[in-house]
Amino acid sequence: MTKSNCPAEEAIRALSGRWKLSILNAICDRPKHFGELRRSLGDITQKMLTQQLRQMERDGIIQRKVITGKVPQVEYSLTPSGKKLRPIVAAIEAWGATRGNPINRRESMLRVR
Repeated sequence: MTKSNCPAEEAIRALSGRWKLSILNAICDRPKHFGELRRSLGDITQKMLTQQLRQMERDGIIQRKVITGKVPQVEYSLTPSGKKLRPIVAAIEAWGATRGNPINRRESMLRVR
């Protein structure tokens, strides 16, 4: 199997990006409007959020729904394929929680010596 058609490589490509796992985590439980999603993520810029959402939509992970009304709104939710990522995101989050802050861990290792 070559690198270009490796399933793991494709998964990593689809999930790579500073904000994609955070976006997935934010919409795991329920769909969110763009503004709500942006507020929940903190430091992300509107441009970056839009870019990451478009990539995730292109990769079939999320779906974008325009809600018409007096004030049109856009809502993002997981596709069936995206829902399959829930246990993976939870596992990555759990693994990350066990690691703590690597900088602090390194500093404490230096003090022990």
